[in-house]
Parts: sequence; structure tokens; C-alpha cells
Amino acid sequence: WKVNHDGSTTPIETFNNNIQENLDDTGMRVVLTTDRPLDPGKYRVVLLGSAGIASLDGIPVVSDGVDHLLGSYVVRVPGIGLKDAVDLGTVDSTIRTIPGTLGVGEDPSAVKLYRIEIPVGPRRQLGIAVDAQRSGSPLKAALALFDAQGRPIDTAEIGRPDFPDDPYLFDGLKPGVYYIGVSGRGNLPGTPQGYDLVARTGGSTQGDVSSGGFTLRIVADPHNTPAHLKTFMVDYADPTTPIPTGLTLQFDGPIRESALRTGPSKAIEVVDASGKTWTAYAISYDEAQASVRFLFADRLPQGRYAVKLPGQGGLVDLAGDRPVVDGLPKDTLGYFTVEAAPAAADPYDLGPILLHDAWNGLGDTLNLDPNAVVTYRFVITAPGTYDFQTT
Repeated sequence: WKVNHDGSTTPIETFNNNIQENLDDTGMRVVLTTDRPLDPGKYRVVLLGSAGIASLDGIPVVSDGVDHLLGSYVVRVPGIGLKDAVDLGTVDSTIRTIPGTLGVGEDPSAVKLYRIEIPVGPRRQLGIAVDAQRSGSPLKAALALFDAQGRPIDTAEIGRPDFPDDPYLFDGLKPGVYYIGVSGRGNLPGTPQGYDLVARTGGSTQGDVSSGGFTLRIVADPHNTPAHLKTFMVDYADPTTPIPTGLTLQFDGPIRESALRTGPSKAIEVVDASGKTWTAYAISYDEAQASVRFLFADRLPQGRYAVKLPGQGGLVDLAGDRPVVDGLPKDTLGYFTVEAAPAAADPYDLGPILLHDAWNGLGDTLNLDPNAVVTYRFVITAPGTYDFQTT
């Protein structure tokens, strides 16, 4: 049976009418040969409950009348290679727009490959974007950037919030030859289901797939210096207490958003005097202001803290360079001090609710006299849905 895009199956009538059952020496293997090659796609091999196959002593292989799945496989066409790329020539600060179509509905392994060249001169910040859904196309695309040998440099499947299915990426590149691949969602090089330019093996689009048109946009601006940190600010969500709740970092140039989607303590490190790292989450990014807001997961004890870039990964600008701060050691973004928090005068004032308390739940037990009223005060530090429960 061939598996259709919607998950349904269609019987394939491709076997010879007079097919012979060729058994091996053990009598346990049957070889069936199709009368023509199978089209690319997903297939299932099913033993029908009505097949009537029996062992030598007459016992049916299937006695319950139910169809049994024996296995699944994918038929792929030979993968695309570097010689199949469309040569776009040299790219520079002028935005290039290249229209195209991708027939992933008919061929889940479909890829459009383009060759570009970064001219001799300064290092450049390459920007690539696919416009499909933005222009009304049903295509859900994936992007990939390769070096001159066809090895993956970077991939992307996520777009901006207004069109999340139109991926984009940025990278800093030296002069030379590079390749850009546009494929269906899920068909990413470097993954088990992705295509490989070096081995020339095809991949397969995952999930709901539809063919459609797209526009590829490419620009390569000179990039001479990394982004600099302009503003380092400690945030206090509760104005009545000196408890720090997070940080706001503003830069003089855009920051790569994918570097902010790496989970806690991966974009930056908040380190106390003993060397312990405290968890901080990037919860918002203002692209227009190049400003990132971080929220601490827990209340920080009294002491002095350093904010650094981690040894691997972390914040980078669009060209992949680490931001710098003039006058501070390499990979250090700033310092701040946490003062001792005064004891709460009001036992019903919970103060700022940080992430771990919000996720794990924060509660209190009290004895309430008849007709008495108790008012709790708290400060929300992160947007979300909160549940209030009483017992």
C-alpha cells in the first residue's frame, strides 16, 4: 500500500498476475517483484487477513482475519548534488529576489539548490529569507546554508512571529562559494530525515505538506565589527523591595534570535562570587531596540554577580560574532550587586513571583476568623496563565 499525504493508504496494483512464489532454501522467505519501479513516497507492506497463507502442515499464518502490518519503507529519488545548483553569481548589499516553486506535495524529497559567491573583500553578514506564506502560498519551507563542499553550516525552519512558517537565517561569511537549499518543513540536512548534498541522498518533508511558490531573498552586507553592549540594566519588578528580578541588555545592533531559544543559562551566565551559575531565561526580544530581557528563575542571595557569555554558544549578533563591552574582560557583559532584602513587614506580601516559584507553585496556610478578610499582594514577573486554588 502507498501512504498518501493525509495518512490514508492506496493499494498498489503493480504485481504480475502470474507471479510465482519464490522461496529460499529455508522455505521461510517469499520474494515478490513489482512489474515496474515504484514512485517516490511512503509504503507499507501488509499481510491481508484474507490471504489464506498457511504453513506446510496447513496451519494458517493469519487466523483472525485481521490485516497485519509487516513493515514500512520510503522510496526516494537520488538526492540533489552541488552540480544541480542554480548559479546566482555574486551577492552583495543589493537585495536579490529569486522566485521559485517547490513540489513537495508530489515529491516530499524536493529541494531547490542555489550557488552564491561572497566577493573578495571584508567579511559579510549574509541574510536569507523565504517568503511563501507571507504571499499566500501554502508551502511550509526549510532553509539550509552549505559551504563550498556541500557541508551544512546552518539551518532554519522558524520565521518571524507574524509568519512563523517562512524561515530566515543570518550568518557571517568569508569570501568564497556557498550553497543555499530550500526544502519542505522537516527535510533538513544533518537530521535522520534530511537530505545530504555530499552523499547525494534525498530526504523527506515531514507532516502536512503542500506544494507552492516562494520567493528567496538574499543580501550580504559588509560586517567589520561585532555588536557592542549599550545598556546594562538590572530589573526590579516590585518597586517596594530591592529584590532583582532580571536583566535588560541593549545592543547597538541586532541579536540573532535563535541564540535566545537555547533554554536557561545558555544565552548568558549569571555567576556569583563562589562560581555558582544562576538560571536566567530570555523572555523577550525587542528587535527595533536590539534589547533582550532576561528573567531570573530564583531569588538571588546577597552578593556580587558577573554576567558572562558561556564558553559554548550564547548571545551572538547576526553575523555570529559575540557582543563586546569596552573596558571589560572578554565575554563579560557586566557586574551587579544584590543587597540584603529586608524582612517583609506584611506576612501576606509575597513580593515578586519568579519563574521557579510560578512553575512549582507557591502557597500559604492560615487560620481565618469569622468575618475576617486577608489580602495577599504579589507581583507577576512573567506573562502567562496562572491558576489560583484554595482548599
